[in-house]
Amino acid sequence: MNQVSQFLENQTDEFLKVCFDELEAFRTSGILPNESEVRKLNEQFFNNNPSTLFSLGESIYREIAKRYFANKP
Repeated sequence: MNQVSQFLENQTDEFLKVCFDELEAFRTSGILPNESEVRKLNEQFFNNNPSTLFSLGESIYREIAKRYFANKP
């Protein structure tokens, strides 16, 4: 498991919701605010490399999906 996945597993649903909303706005507008949680994660794990934003987004979406399906019968 990579560091990003491990970090995301330990975050609250509320944090993931904030990240989800930021990513959805980013996909629509192409703009990710400087003070966003997603940008902070990109700085923390990838030294603010803009090419890693989409893979970071996929990690966030994956954690959300894992939690969603873990609660399904």
